[in-house]
Amino acid sequence: MKPVHQFHEFTLKPQSRTLLWRGQPLTLTAKQFDLLLALVERAGRPVDKQELRELVWPDVHVEENNLTQHVFQLRKALAAVAGDTTFIETLPKTGYQFVAPVTTSLPARRRIPVWVWATAALVLFLVTLGSGRRQWEFWMAEDQPPSNQQPTVAIHALTGPNGAALAAEVAAGIGRMDGIQVQVVQPLSGAKSSDFHLTGTLQNQTLTAELRRSNGDVLWHREWTDSLPDLTAELIAQTAITLEQQAGALKVEAAVGELEAKEIGEVGGPVAAALLHFVDEGGLFLFGESGGGGGGEGG
Repeated sequence: MKPVHQFHEFTLKPQSRTLLWRGQPLTLTAKQFDLLLALVERAGRPVDKQELRELVWPDVHVEENNLTQHVFQLRKALAAVAGDTTFIETLPKTGYQFVAPVTTSLPARRRIPVWVWATAALVLFLVTLGSGRRQWEFWMAEDQPPSNQQPTVAIHALTGPNGAALAAEVAAGIGRMDGIQVQVVQPLSGAKSSDFHLTGTLQNQTLTAELRRSNGDVLWHREWTDSLPDLTAELIAQTAITLEQQAGALKVEAAVGELEAKEIGEVGGPVAAALLHFVDEGGLFLFGESGGGGGGEGG
């Protein structure tokens, strides 16, 4: 489990990528969150601009003014609730330093309630009795999606001057990102079978873009105002990070769909979901007293 950071009246939770103000979620963009986390984890010491760019935009080259703009927006988001309190100090010609006191602690792990174990045992008995062999085949069958199956993204031609050129640059950038296993669909329109769709409008150095799933769910909707090279870098970074996160979600959804198709039963679904929730939240704790200091991860 990742540690929880507290400063002023904020709580920063890297595990769930959330920032709380007095217990209430505060909206940050993905890059604002990454920037804040990088500074908070290095609180009390100077962090030069090059190091910050490498931490927030790994594998992507961004200009210094892009970092400056994100620091400005992050300060603005914090000041909107905390007033004039100074959290990030600018070090001329060097970088930045997080100056607010930070308390870091590990979230307390939780025991799995007895009812979860009892119900899970009942489900296991029913599954073994009625369809044990079929479930074994489900997990071991050769027709399971291969672990390297790549999600597909359709990058639609961006409207406005230079929109097509920007779309082509983004397509090329995502295609060569290390560690991002995606297939950029060509041509840039009409890819109805793609898992994700990237659309947008470019007008007077203002880019409005949206990434959505094939079912219409919007993953993010952003607007940038910057030079064309910086807009390209921002769009590549934002899209690549989201695709990397969503690739795992697609595999989980496919497995759950297969599990439901095998008709485990009405009882198994909720229990499996409860168990997965505990594991995902870092709450799997079999024996002994609950560990960890400080406030718990639960919000």
